[in-house]
Amino acid sequence: MEKKVGILVVDDEKSIRLILGEYFESLGFDVFVAEDGEEGVKSANENNPDFIFTDVDMPKMGGLEMIQQIWKKGKKPKIFIMSGRSTDELEKFISDHQEIIFLEKPFRLSKVELLLKDL
Repeated sequence: MEKKVGILVVDDEKSIRLILGEYFESLGFDVFVAEDGEEGVKSANENNPDFIFTDVDMPKMGGLEMIQQIWKKGKKPKIFIMSGRSTDELEKFISDHQEIIFLEKPFRLSKVELLLKDL
């Protein structure tokens, strides 16, 4: 049996987790959700997703720290950072890791689908 492509959605806003989760499921992906970076690290370790869509500012652990912890485990999923605001720290992180795709909130789901098809 062929493994489905997995997507982890990490955001402290429940509505975003629900919308993206349902959308990705409708496209045929296996979807995992987490409400903060700590849950995101745990889910990434358990489910080994191919893609991670993460917010930056979240309680307990933010998205950038979560990404670094996942990378330390040797995992290299494609990362999409979703944020409504840019900071110097975020811009430097994205500049240092040009493989990351930045999505400015709010964004259209159709844009996400196009990005996924290009990968």
